[in-house]
Amino acid sequence: MNDLASDIYKYGLRNVAPDDKNYSLLQEMSLGLQPRHDPLAYLPREIAEMALGYLSFRQIVGIVRVSKSWESFVSSTPRLWNVLDFSSAVACVNSKAISTYIRNSRDTVSRALIGGKVSQQTKTIRHIITKCRALDQLDIVGGFSNLKLSNALSIAPSLKTLIISAGSEITIDTVSQVLGHCRNLDRAEFHRLTCSKIIPVWSGDMSKLRSLTMTVYYDANGIHALPIRIIVTLLSMISCIRELCLQNWVFFGRPSIPDFSHLSRLEDLRLIGFGTRGYPRLPASLISLRFESSCPTVGNNAATTIALEHPNELPKLTRFSARLVPLLSLDMLCSFLRPNIGNLRSLDLDGCQTIISSEYKVFIESGFLNSVTELRLGSPHVNDEVAELLAAKCFDLKSLYLRFATLTGVGVKALALKGGVRLEFLFMVLCAGVHRDAIDYAIAKGIHVKYGNSLVGSNGSKKLRTGEY
Repeated sequence: MNDLASDIYKYGLRNVAPDDKNYSLLQEMSLGLQPRHDPLAYLPREIAEMALGYLSFRQIVGIVRVSKSWESFVSSTPRLWNVLDFSSAVACVNSKAISTYIRNSRDTVSRALIGGKVSQQTKTIRHIITKCRALDQLDIVGGFSNLKLSNALSIAPSLKTLIISAGSEITIDTVSQVLGHCRNLDRAEFHRLTCSKIIPVWSGDMSKLRSLTMTVYYDANGIHALPIRIIVTLLSMISCIRELCLQNWVFFGRPSIPDFSHLSRLEDLRLIGFGTRGYPRLPASLISLRFESSCPTVGNNAATTIALEHPNELPKLTRFSARLVPLLSLDMLCSFLRPNIGNLRSLDLDGCQTIISSEYKVFIESGFLNSVTELRLGSPHVNDEVAELLAAKCFDLKSLYLRFATLTGVGVKALALKGGVRLEFLFMVLCAGVHRDAIDYAIAKGIHVKYGNSLVGSNGSKKLRTGEY
């Protein structure tokens, strides 16, 4: 028993930060523990509860099996059962066990994580929602298909967060019902949406929804295009949204461009593989904006064919990403960033190859990157001249990621040597013109370097292995 108690204290000391108010107390009690003392009997109850509070749910369930006295102690401590985490269960969790855990919580369960090992999945979810009236967050982490949640979630008045991972399928029609029923939802994430023959009807009060993520999943059977009115109607229902991510949404034919400008509280917008032929109108409240073209296409509906039909004034924007958008022009880029020159902190242009070297130089000299601390560029047009200009003009740059860049050791040494910029991190992927001596030079200057080449430079330079320093 003494060895077990010692192991518990060692686990606690490893997982509690030294500056935690409980660290010194754990250390003192660990040193003072006498041989062959049951720690749960020896320690004051509040100290034992505090120590057990650092264990995972799976470990708590295991402790119940140690002895009858431990089972009694743990089962009579409601705070240890506030979070029911079945996500890592390796054996089937039956309804009887779940009912016991809920009873142990004394109606204080605030979060439940449901995995594929839970038996009678939909029925169990409804049981948890029914019995746990204080349930605040529900995570469905995997192993489910064709989830029918709308009826179950309609009786969850306190539920504020719902996360359905990519391991569980749910139809867009079901999502529309869930959002209509759960009027107190603050955050909702659906990472594997499937299309059904039923067109979703958005209804109900969604005024409390602040964060929404919806990713459409396409299987081997092909792509199911959606009518554009689905997203247009949804946008009209979520006027108070602050974070919005729409991924892999493909629409019929040549759809009109949705208007996001009325979302006056929207701060973070991510459109990844969003199948329209242009940039939408955007609200001036945006702080972070991400475009990424990664979805399949239907007919003439190409997500990468973009045009700037509506100018956007984004004076609060500090983070902008246009990854894998090959037809992004310098004019388009400047239209997004011009209102907030001096405020931008992060810029990601990885995969945007239509901006040539001379345009990069104009862009840098115009001051668009003066305040940027994190920069990602993935283009062969990033050469030594561009690197030298970055070194001379971008005084706040701390992290630089380069992919397919054609710079050589000259550009790397300029970034490490010149006083204008003080890099902390330099990432280079498939930059075949960089030799090992330039990497060593950057390391000697105190820069943390990651690199990886799978190509040999045209000059016969030796292939570099992936490394980190």
